[in-house]
Amino acid sequence: MTVAFLGLGTMGYLMAGRLAGAGVDVKVYNRSASKAAQWSQEHGRPALATPADAVKGASLVIACLSDDDAVKSVTVGVDGAFQAMAPGAVFVDHSTGSADLARKLAATASRGGFHFLDAPVTGGKPGAAKGTLTSMVGGEAAALDIAQPVIAHYVKTVFHIGPAGAGQIAKMANQVCIGGILQSLAEALALVEHAGLESSKVLEVLLTGSARSWQMENRGAKMVAAEYDFGFSVEWLAKDLGICLAQAKESALQLPATNVAEGTLRTLVERGFKHEDVAAVMRVYR
Repeated sequence: MTVAFLGLGTMGYLMAGRLAGAGVDVKVYNRSASKAAQWSQEHGRPALATPADAVKGASLVIACLSDDDAVKSVTVGVDGAFQAMAPGAVFVDHSTGSADLARKLAATASRGGFHFLDAPVTGGKPGAAKGTLTSMVGGEAAALDIAQPVIAHYVKTVFHIGPAGAGQIAKMANQVCIGGILQSLAEALALVEHAGLESSKVLEVLLTGSARSWQMENRGAKMVAAEYDFGFSVEWLAKDLGICLAQAKESALQLPATNVAEGTLRTLVERGFKHEDVAAVMRVYR
């Protein structure tokens, strides 16, 4: 099938590259034309000028964009993809955004005679490069069956969570866990450092017990060494936790730990560290 890929950011560039490398007939669009031209030159596949141009003739359209505004622009904005989607085609949105937008776009797609899946991913830049991402999907199971053989080139594990919006809710749960774990890990290391102990030695102890986590394994040493270049920015996790808090408010639910974690990240954004990896939460305690 012909595939269109919309959005060539940190993740999308690699995901689309894996499709091209696997021999998939893929064409791309990116809001920054220079980035699209770079990808096109690197992979020998066409880059189109608008989302509508990119999706013409495509039976599967994949997007990986920064936020709700970007998704709305690329789907239903001027020269948006939705105006040119083929009947029966499937639109897979890997962006992390609100469940409300996912539900609205799914309804719009249904009226237009095509399918929409909200399918945010987790695994970061390393997962995109290696093809080991995990995706949590909301939408029709039959549409996922069509998309899965293609997205399998960069997604190792897929979970069909439920109806439209369910994938985004599951991703929110994932981000709440990440934010809380990073916050508590930073506090633990700060406690050790301010007591005058060798934090690398205590980290070694923590990694052998029940406090161990993926974040500790992959970011603990970076936090100790004050190296904040791992790959997922402060800015994006702050955005994601903001979405989580908005969803919680809609449900009349309090998320105190998430409030604290989001506040720490916002502080870093205000101090000019928004492009650093989320391990930079340690900065607040140093």
